Formats: sequence, structure tokens, C-alpha cells
Amino acid sequence: MPSANRSCWWRPPASLFLVTDELRNDYRMTVVDWDAQTDTAWMRRGGRPGLAQVTQLVMPTGEAIENWDNGAVPAANKVDGGVGNVEVIGEQPDGLELWGAYDEGGYSTGVFWWDGDAFVASLIDERIARASSQQFGSGDGLEAWIDLEGMRVVYHGSYRDPTTDKVEDEIWITHNLADDSAVEVPFDAPTPGCEPLDGPRQGTFEGDRIVADCGGTEYLLDLFTGQPAQKR
Repeated sequence: MPSANRSCWWRPPASLFLVTDELRNDYRMTVVDWDAQTDTAWMRRGGRPGLAQVTQLVMPTGEAIENWDNGAVPAANKVDGGVGNVEVIGEQPDGLELWGAYDEGGYSTGVFWWDGDAFVASLIDERIARASSQQFGSGDGLEAWIDLEGMRVVYHGSYRDPTTDKVEDEIWITHNLADDSAVEVPFDAPTPGCEPLDGPRQGTFEGDRIVADCGGTEYLLDLFTGQPAQKR
């Protein structure tokens, strides 16, 4: 894992402002991130079907770069001319900036890092892609609970019988963001098909447990020490 190499960073406020007059206006453009040290912005081209392409913008010149990720973005997020559906999650305690990628359904396809100079890939992308190919989910990604301060993630996918839509099998993966290690965890949930409360990649932690909706009841699940589930 590379060391952080940025002394400060700043994100613009959520208001309209002119970045450059060189961008085409037939997309709905939004700012994904802005690095003041390198005078670089990442712009999302939204408003059309499919993955929303993200382009790197060199602020002093207005140059738009489509293949900016140094191979760090998951393969599921490659689009013609670049990459799509990526977002900033936040700055980790070690100073690295964590980015996430997601499919059209909003499920996590993996994460990667910006160290102030370059983007760095994560090995978790391959695990998620393999789980997706085994039909643990309806798209290219898995559900995700992300603990930025604790530098850890829990991913979950369910295999459903295509005839009955009944959950037949599940996969749980814990991901250490500090060293990029991941472990598939055997876990018995209170009911099959537990989900994050706030969206497929917006899962939250309470202490060492993740908050999940399991059959309409909220539970706290411990994927790290294997303690029994607790009703919230």
C-alpha cells in the first residue's frame, strides 16, 4: 500500500460555478472531486442511460482526460473512452483518499485509492467480480458496508433461485483497507438476504457491527468476531 503524499486537499461547495467553457453542454455535469494541489478536477457526465462517464479535467489548460485511472478502476466500470460510475468515499486516517465504483443498480464493484500523485487499484475488485460471475447479486457488484474511520468494509451477496427468487446461498467478505487483505467469512444471518438500510453501497457500522435489514427487522451483525446477531 503506498503512503499518502498530500499535505492538504479541498473540495468545492455544493453550488454552481464555472470550471471551464470548453466542456460540452449536452450532459448534466457534476464535480466528483477536486484536488487543489494538482489543479485537477474529476467531472461526471450524467443524464444518459448506462454508466455515467467520469473525466479528469486539467484545470489550467481545460484538457479532458478520459483514461485517467492508471488501471485502478474495476473492469466492470470500463466504458467506451474511459471509466464510469465512480465516486469519492472520503479520506482515510492514513491520509489516502478512498474512491468507490458501482454498477448501474448501485452495488459496489470495488474500491481504489488516490495517494495524491496516482490512483492505486485494490485486489477486492477481482473477488467481487468472481462473486458476481457466480450470480451472487443481480448485477456486477455486491452490497457494501464501509467504515472509513475503521478502514474496513463488509461485502455481501445473495444467490437466488432463478425460478423461485428464494435465497439459496450467501457470500460475506471482510476487507481491510489498511493492507488490502480480504477474507470470505462463514456467517449465519438471522434471515437470508440481509441488506444495508440506506442503499446497496451505503451500509453503516455501529461499533464493530454492521446495521442490516433482515426480513424487515433491523439487526446488528458481527462479521469480525462471530458474535450472535443482535436486534437493533
